[in-house]
Amino acid sequence: MKAEEIRQMTDEEIIKAITEKKRKLLTFRIQRVNGRLEHGHLVKEEKRAVARLNTVLSERKK
Repeated sequence: MKAEEIRQMTDEEIIKAITEKKRKLLTFRIQRVNGRLEHGHLVKEEKRAVARLNTVLSERKK
């Protein structure tokens, strides 16, 4: 998810996307503990996406 795409979203859509990504991260953590996580790089990508979403959201609040 690119910053340009995020900036076109509404605040509610951004908050919803953050919630979805955090749920996905939780699923990845559970898979890692159980030894079933095959694509570890997805954790990093999801964390960065959450950071981008939070950045755009905080920029709007200023």
